[in-house]
Amino acid sequence: MNQKEIEEIVAKERAANEKAAKSQFYRDFTIVANAYKDSNNLNSSDAVICRISLLKVYQDAKIDIEFITQRRLLNGASKCKIAGIMLWRLSKTSILRFVGSKTCDKSEKYLYMNFHLALTYVCKVVLNVEVEKILKEFGKELSELKYLIENRHTNQEMIALFFQLMCHLDYCCNDEKE
Repeated sequence: MNQKEIEEIVAKERAANEKAAKSQFYRDFTIVANAYKDSNNLNSSDAVICRISLLKVYQDAKIDIEFITQRRLLNGASKCKIAGIMLWRLSKTSILRFVGSKTCDKSEKYLYMNFHLALTYVCKVVLNVEVEKILKEFGKELSELKYLIENRHTNQEMIALFFQLMCHLDYCCNDEKE
């Protein structure tokens, strides 16, 4: 591979990243993340959104959603499946990075921040339900789900089953009963 080919590949990657940055996902996530930071008394000197990590999540999730949509030809990907993909991808990536004095804080609030941010995004944007309602009803289960995502083998579809169960129990996405 010569220098010109490498430069063309880099230019294509930059263009793809710029397109992703302008996507609805990026805008929605940034809005949710900034509101989340505000509600947790974090300002830009405490925590920043890692744009590179967010773009990687976007690209990977897009591939996952396209794959599951093709696999489920007639039904496509339900909100619950998309929620499972997004929660898995976002919570496995450190999107919110802590800077300054907050980096040493080992409290539960900061250790679980990325998972809770991912859950907040999924609830608000994908499922259209208030995250507080889900936390109230499924707090223990969400703690277990977080543990499974971080420490055990799990995948997006297993997480989607969790959201489908919530749908069947009328806690969210009532139009999604399968």
